[in-house]
Amino acid sequence: MRLRLLSVGRDRSGLFEPAVQEYATRLKRYVKLELVEVPESKRASEPVGRDEESEALLAKLKPGERLWLLD
Repeated sequence: MRLRLLSVGRDRSGLFEPAVQEYATRLKRYVKLELVEVPESKRASEPVGRDEESEALLAKLKPGERLWLLD
């Protein structure tokens, strides 16, 4: 099984990166994992910015892939 995890923006604080890498290491034992980051919109706090990020995420989907939203 393959799992592609799409996310918006980067963790600039560096606090979450060790946890992301730890979970990625654990998951890679069971599935092929690919982490994909989409750049954060310059207008992320505005509705237009969220729409831009949504479109960027949807553009990364490949035909036949399932989409699950995690918040």
